[in-house]
Amino acid sequence: MAFLIGEALLIAAYEIGRDAVYRIIEGGTIEVNSIMLGVTVLSILSKEAMFRYSVYVGRKLNSQILIADAYHHRSDALSSVAVLVGLGAQKLGFQYGDAIAGLVVAVFLVKVSLEIIRENVRYLPGQAPPFEVCERIKKIALNVPNVLGVHDLRAHYVGNKLHVELHVEVPPELSLKEAHDISEEVKKRIGQIPEVEVAFVHVDIKGVTK
Repeated sequence: MAFLIGEALLIAAYEIGRDAVYRIIEGGTIEVNSIMLGVTVLSILSKEAMFRYSVYVGRKLNSQILIADAYHHRSDALSSVAVLVGLGAQKLGFQYGDAIAGLVVAVFLVKVSLEIIRENVRYLPGQAPPFEVCERIKKIALNVPNVLGVHDLRAHYVGNKLHVELHVEVPPELSLKEAHDISEEVKKRIGQIPEVEVAFVHVDIKGVTK
């Protein structure tokens, strides 16, 4: 979903940039008054407040969707900034102020949308996590008492959460209950990683099963 929001922002950037170019080519003026300026300022403040709140909640919940969606509010705020700059510039006699401001906003939105897309490509279904994340999972499993080895580790993203599957090797002298308790402890510790949603742990007897 966040990936699609990034693409939507890219389209919005194109629309804003295209309109700005048309205004430069075609010209045209409007009568500026205090009501227009006041409404524009109010729009900027409200949209910026919504942006900051959405980013705060998104980071707190580790939700890329909320963070990405926040930039819809930021794009609205920046569009209003472009309008305000344009109205102010026109008030001062500079006809193309709003168009230039619109181009600046379009460039900013392109930058933000590409960052969102790049950040969320790895969350597409089936995408594996970075090597460092896999090594961290192995290290956590190996730190559990009586875990002698880890192999066949598989992990992939479902949304922005990881599904993990791995095999752990335990000593052959352990009872079935002890082996089960070890697998549960490994599962518990891996599940404490914030981005892990679920972990499946298979127990192998060292030197006996694989």
